[in-house]
Amino acid sequence: MKEKRAKLTEGSIPSLIIKLTLGNIIGILGMVAFNITDMYFVSRLGTVSLAAISFTFPVVLVINSLGIGLGIGASALISVTIGEGDHHKVQRLTTDAMFLAISMIGFLAVIGYFTIEPLFTLLGAEEEILPLIKQYMKIWYCGMPLVVVTMVGNHSIRATGDTYTPSMIMLVSVCVNIILDPIFIFGWGPFPKMGVAGAALTTVFSRAVLFLTSSWILYHREKMITFEKISLNEMWSSWKRILYIGIPTAGSRMIIPISTGIITGLIATYGTPAVAAYGVASRIEFFAFAIFRSISVVI
Repeated sequence: MKEKRAKLTEGSIPSLIIKLTLGNIIGILGMVAFNITDMYFVSRLGTVSLAAISFTFPVVLVINSLGIGLGIGASALISVTIGEGDHHKVQRLTTDAMFLAISMIGFLAVIGYFTIEPLFTLLGAEEEILPLIKQYMKIWYCGMPLVVVTMVGNHSIRATGDTYTPSMIMLVSVCVNIILDPIFIFGWGPFPKMGVAGAALTTVFSRAVLFLTSSWILYHREKMITFEKISLNEMWSSWKRILYIGIPTAGSRMIIPISTGIITGLIATYGTPAVAAYGVASRIEFFAFAIFRSISVVI
């Protein structure tokens, strides 16, 4: 095992927390910039399109919360195992965590895909907005496994004490998003105008870049992924340990997006412009929580 993998067991605890938090803040701000970029370009399509994206925000955040919960559950176990010096067990936990994310999110994506209309009707979306929501969410659900698996992968990298690499990967993804958003949304060059569907497609492409990059780092640089055969009992053992930490963490993080969904439904009674305005404000609000979210992930 590489010496740098002992980062979390060496040095002053306060200075280590500060160092890791600063690195993690970059990634969290990148996530906020990612969402605000989408909102900016979609807003050029009009109030109805902006409101449609605003309705999707709570649902997207609930899935993201699950991904973060699984990632934190995995990283907590991986970091302890790294400290123990058992590299094979590190590989097993990392691989099992990513497979768990694929399995859970793939199942939820199928359910979400076929319940778009009833779910968003429940949230207060009107008939004129539902077609746009469907355009966005059908593509987003197809790419949802990439989103969550990447979160688990990046948390696994953070477990080694490296918070800067995942943050840099996120910034690359943000740059890809900024470049592709206007191309797919407005139809620049040979590409057709796709509107809100273009924003969803951009998100999938950007997350694909994240997934490929983080997977390459985990497999080639960190040697934390293995393709050896394993029994179902051994895999289930890893899953139970990850879920024991991950599910409560995800549940606590889901409180905010669920409450945001309820508030969105209440605001929907005031009309489409009100929902659009709330969607923009709620994304900007996430800047205020960047430091606290970063500290919680690091700890």
